[in-house]
Amino acid sequence: QAVARDGVAFADAVGSFAVYPLGRHMCFRHIESGESAFLVESFEVLEVVACALSPARTVLAVCERCAMLPVQVTLYNLKTSAGQPVCEPVRTLQDLGRMGELSCLALSPDLEATYLVVASSPPDLVLAVLDWRANEVIGRCVLAAPMDRLAMSPFDDHLVSASGESLLQLWTLPATSRPDDSSETAQASEEGPGELVPLREPAGLHDMPTTFADHAWCVDPADGMLIACTVEGDVLVVFARASDTPRLLRRIDGCFATRGATRSAPRCLRCFPGGFAAGGGDASLSVWARRHNIDLEDPTPEAAAQAFWLRGSLCAAAPPTSSASILAIDVVGSGEADNSQVLLGFSDGSIGMIGMAAVRAAGETASDDVGDSLAVVPQGPPSSDTELCTLLSGGSHAAPVTALDMAVQRPVIVTASKQECAVRVWNYASRECELCWRFPGEEPIGVAAHPLGYLVAVAFSDRIRIMQVLTEELKLHRDISARAVRLLRFSNGGHLLAAAQGKVVLVLSARTLTRVAMLRGHSTQVIGLAFHPDDRTLVTCGEDGALAEWRTSTWAKVHDHSADRSLGAEARAVAAGADGRVCVSVEESGKHILRHFKHCAPIANPDAELPMELVALWQHDGEMGGAVLGASSAGSLWWAAGPGMAVVQEMGLHVGACHCVRLSADGRTAVTCGDDGVVFVLRVSGLAAENDKKGRGSSDVVMVNRGDMVAKEEEIHRLLAEGAALKVHLAEESARMQSECARRVAEARQQDRAQADALRIECEALQQQAMSEEKEALRQMRGLEAKHIQAATDLETTYDRQLVVREDQHHSMEGELRSLAERL
Repeated sequence: QAVARDGVAFADAVGSFAVYPLGRHMCFRHIESGESAFLVESFEVLEVVACALSPARTVLAVCERCAMLPVQVTLYNLKTSAGQPVCEPVRTLQDLGRMGELSCLALSPDLEATYLVVASSPPDLVLAVLDWRANEVIGRCVLAAPMDRLAMSPFDDHLVSASGESLLQLWTLPATSRPDDSSETAQASEEGPGELVPLREPAGLHDMPTTFADHAWCVDPADGMLIACTVEGDVLVVFARASDTPRLLRRIDGCFATRGATRSAPRCLRCFPGGFAAGGGDASLSVWARRHNIDLEDPTPEAAAQAFWLRGSLCAAAPPTSSASILAIDVVGSGEADNSQVLLGFSDGSIGMIGMAAVRAAGETASDDVGDSLAVVPQGPPSSDTELCTLLSGGSHAAPVTALDMAVQRPVIVTASKQECAVRVWNYASRECELCWRFPGEEPIGVAAHPLGYLVAVAFSDRIRIMQVLTEELKLHRDISARAVRLLRFSNGGHLLAAAQGKVVLVLSARTLTRVAMLRGHSTQVIGLAFHPDDRTLVTCGEDGALAEWRTSTWAKVHDHSADRSLGAEARAVAAGADGRVCVSVEESGKHILRHFKHCAPIANPDAELPMELVALWQHDGEMGGAVLGASSAGSLWWAAGPGMAVVQEMGLHVGACHCVRLSADGRTAVTCGDDGVVFVLRVSGLAAENDKKGRGSSDVVMVNRGDMVAKEEEIHRLLAEGAALKVHLAEESARMQSECARRVAEARQQDRAQADALRIECEALQQQAMSEEKEALRQMRGLEAKHIQAATDLETTYDRQLVVREDQHHSMEGELRSLAERL
């Protein structure tokens, strides 16, 4: 579970403890030992909406959604005593002036954290500044858009900033307004008392498309410089003081060192002495350092461009967390100190810590010349020698936990998340997740842990997988074809495995994994399985509330109980105890009822009507008496204990439904899981004898011969060595084949290239010959044409001459004719 804004922070100045919301409570965890302490809220609290830690780490503010109130804010004083954090509740604010639901909050940077700034969600959209110790509203205003980050300037203690997706806005408290001030503060008298005075938006802030992701004020030096990051990947450096007009000093193009063609978008930002850190998608983390010799009163463009420089950038986590976004950052120490630590909250619910020295070493700037053309070492994916963040508890579920079981002989818990397609194995003694095994494309529906803790059964839509719990993996032992299995349960002795498959129950031998029996006797879906503590009988419960008790020696039905269908009862869960006792959670006529049976016969005691719906049950019979634990659909843990189950209590744990509950065999540890992805491990007292604390523990019983274990370990080492040798041989063979393939490809390409060159030369020669022949033919044709024209010209000249001669002869003959005529 993670809160987007300040979802995780260091609870002390040295970075020994982390504080973050877990379910309905705030958790204080020692980072090295893993020990946790909780701020146990009242049962009315349903969810932690937001939280904020003062910059001085002296006050913690927690915004909570309650059953009777839309919201309340509880404030705590933080201090350290004997190396442990001490959290003292100071005040609970329930009447916030009809603001509705809150979206975010912040505390002022002074040591006492005098002011509390809150912003409400739509449709109210109100920003208010409160003196929370006096429970007095100092100033308020109506917002133009929803806000998700609030802050107060450490330089001007009356300057408030807020950012949302569409805008970054600044206000001053009414006490700082002066009638003779600039235009942005001169309107104080017109705004009326109690109204925050808005400042003018810095020029150039929206010259480019800008969607704000987060912002923070610079500290040490706290000189009025504000850093904002955008979804587009930019970082904006703004100079803002109450006595001056805010202005944009620089727009840094790209918050992170690029990974090839990709560009991560920042999601959160945190300032620390000497710089700021930003986190974004794909676990991107960058640290920027600040130069202190910059004149902010009248900076030159070159000086503004060199105010910050990239100190280091890297992908902070290994898969699968490397694909998650960083939503929260906190830093203790300065950016240059080697003991500085960075605490990260990821979108998948994981919390990690990394040293500042590792961030600096991951990506150093190439030179001190800083500008928009900053040269950095490419960020790239994490390499084997890159130091990554250490995940607290070894990681966490990123989706609702839908199934849970608990081993008997080892402190092992097995959980499954259907949405995440993952199974995790937890060691609740060391408070760590030892294994996380993913099944891509396959949704685990149910899970069961063998009492010895070395086998896990996982149910899928079409099969049951039996997995061996090894040191670094879940190894597939056997695949069993079985469709529509909803529930799995190992017997208390571990020799049987029962699976609810629709209306029937499949029973398998845990040793041979063969079918032992197929139990048919329900007319509706089987929703509950429970072995009695001595494993002599198995109790099954149908969706209609019908019970059946089966003897495990013959698998014959020895007792049953038929539900009255006219009442429309629906069973939710079943649990079995000693002496054939069974309890069933039923919903009947709109009421939630817990019924008790013995050998499937109702007990004379009246049914217990419950205030909530119990979706999971667990019954325990110990030396100090019996108890029934239930998980409710509202996220609380319910239990009844003592003679006649007279002592009834309830504890709110999860945000959303609580799906499963288990109690260890010694009655000292209870485990729950729910929709919020949280697994709670609770210490239980009163069910086991005090003098048995030093007796046999669940992790002290070894059911395997030590010699066999040594032999198995030697065989494992031998197989691992053989596997390593085979991997080396395969790698060498692969390299040889790749080089041979490359050589042959190069030879073929060279031959093809030579043949292509020869063909090209021959083609060019043929083209030149054709062009020569074409030119010769054209020359001959032009010569013949000239000859023909000359011949035609000569013939025409000869013909003209003959015409002239003939004409002369004609004229001569005509003259002779006339002379003859005259003579006649």
